[in-house]
Amino acid sequence: LADRDWPLPADPPFELVDNGGETVAGAELGWPELKVAVLDDAQMVRAPRFELRGWKVFSLAEVLASPEPLLAARTPGDSP
Repeated sequence: LADRDWPLPADPPFELVDNGGETVAGAELGWPELKVAVLDDAQMVRAPRFELRGWKVFSLAEVLASPEPLLAARTPGDSP
């Protein structure tokens, strides 16, 4: 990802918090400024919690096999 000018993720593991500051889901990697998260197999059951908040979610296994869909999630104008 670094070779593709992808920004560093927030400190892993990433925790998604609600407006009250309570953790509602976790991810292996998270980019809050892009609303992109990478979840491992056990975390995927909580993917809807991210998606309902407008996040794009990817499984760790899929990203390791092919990072292209993750890379495509970054839209033009997103900060590096």
